[in-house]
Amino acid sequence: ALPVAVTGGFSLLACLLIARRFEPLSLTDAATWRATFGSVAYLMLIAFLSLGIAALLRDSAASIGAVLGLLYLPPIISSMVADRHLHRLFERAGPMDAGLAVQATTHLDRLPIGPWAGFGVLAAWSAGALLAGTLRLTSRDV
Repeated sequence: ALPVAVTGGFSLLACLLIARRFEPLSLTDAATWRATFGSVAYLMLIAFLSLGIAALLRDSAASIGAVLGLLYLPPIISSMVADRHLHRLFERAGPMDAGLAVQATTHLDRLPIGPWAGFGVLAAWSAGALLAGTLRLTSRDV
């Protein structure tokens, strides 16, 4: 997660500085800083989620497939669900949609889940994956 944080941090800082040239962007705005640091933290949590699933499955290809499925299937399924409440549940419980809410800086009332609540959902998914991977490693690799 540390290399992800360093790389993501430098990339986001560069993007933030470049964006200031094209659009008036306030660096004193709390929403801008939440989105910037939240994006780095989002990437770190995705790295932890991937690590937990890799420890659980113990196979590179299966782990990659499982992580990509876990991240991309809920948004795809939610777009096909006709029921409004079920659609909203998929948006609020899916790790990618919920976690990316931390990047929102405007129209927060239109989001299916708040920025910090969505970040918490992703953190819960990551913690669950790490816990499951740890339990699998301790029970099988003694």
